[in-house]
Amino acid sequence: MLLLPFALGALSWFFSTLAGGGGAMIFVPVAGMFFSIQTIAPVVAVAGLLSGLSRIILYRRSINIRVSLLVIPGVITGAVSGAYLFSFVNPILIAYCLAVFYLLNGVWALFFREKKLFKVKNWYFPIAGAISSFISGIVGVGGPLMNPFYLNYGMQKEMLLGTKAAVVIVMQLFKAGTYTTVGMMDSGVLLIGSIAGIGAVAGNYLGRRFLKKISDRTFSVTVNLMLILCACIVVFKNIV
Repeated sequence: MLLLPFALGALSWFFSTLAGGGGAMIFVPVAGMFFSIQTIAPVVAVAGLLSGLSRIILYRRSINIRVSLLVIPGVITGAVSGAYLFSFVNPILIAYCLAVFYLLNGVWALFFREKKLFKVKNWYFPIAGAISSFISGIVGVGGPLMNPFYLNYGMQKEMLLGTKAAVVIVMQLFKAGTYTTVGMMDSGVLLIGSIAGIGAVAGNYLGRRFLKKISDRTFSVTVNLMLILCACIVVFKNIV
């Protein structure tokens, strides 16, 4: 049974490397078939923490420190409040809003790539970070919500992955701490999350080898296809 979270973590974060994120979006629906809903969000926090550490090591030279510092204050606020409200908020409405955002940005970027859906200003980042981490705290995953902001800012491949990792590790750290405070983190969750995280580390390293072989354009298309896929996953998960 312990092989399952390892394999799921490895596959999820391998594909997320090639798609600029969204590993947890793949992990959560599948994990929901084997583990209780209440444990998945804390498990993702632990796995995401380990995954983020490995990506910081892999892409440390590509991290955009300026953007990371803009996003992190919002991420801390959103992560703590979202994780605290984890047991009280109905996540379905939030999930549908998230799906619309993914779908709109993914379709626009694929078919109208010469025109940006919106121009990113510096003050967008802390707000987007807060919303993303708040949603992640409630439903276990914010998915690649920040990707449209990073892409429209001009990031590609290693810079996007490295900058996201620097932000995500802060978010997951505060989420894990809050889950522990409210009694949602126990030894079983830590074990499953750690095993999934070790799998995620393996997936990140393997994914990096493939990432070097694809162009920036292919990476951008893959990221936006992942946005559309995530929208479909969100809708399907809440209908079925």
